[in-house]
Amino acid sequence: MDSIALREGLNTGLISLPNLKQYLDKTYGEDWLEYELETIVEDSDIKITELMADKVYLLQSLVQDSSVYYDDALGFIYSTEIINNNPIDPDLLPHLTSLEIAYSLHVMEKMFPGRLSEDVKKVIAYFLREDGFSEPVKPFDFLDPSFFNEGQTKEDSLKKGIAIKQYILEMDKL
Repeated sequence: MDSIALREGLNTGLISLPNLKQYLDKTYGEDWLEYELETIVEDSDIKITELMADKVYLLQSLVQDSSVYYDDALGFIYSTEIINNNPIDPDLLPHLTSLEIAYSLHVMEKMFPGRLSEDVKKVIAYFLREDGFSEPVKPFDFLDPSFFNEGQTKEDSLKKGIAIKQYILEMDKL
């Protein structure tokens, strides 16, 4: 990530979780995990936005224990929102898209590999059905096909797979 894109991401919050973690590790070493958000902002180029605060808190949580993502359905939903650059409102339950879920799985696999609980898998299947999926395509091929109802054509599956790959490529640029 070039310095102009990095500075813009630090000012807007539109920076990928891996790039933010890399910046914090480089700037503070592992000590940043113990710092309050105000200390991080005061001593760095980060402009505090609601999204940036969400990202820093999520990173601090995930580094210490990634089970908030892998084991807790609500934690998974809110983490996925933040990973996809959406600030969270704790009073609202977000409706995730297949693209957002795919990207969060991609990021988490790179940063904090783990296994999804059955409850989280059911939540993912629910959102995929809501998004028009009737069979799991990559990266959701770990889901039991019995979670889905028939109806999707091979062409639909192919197009969904292409859209997922493209979304991940674009989000990785942040």
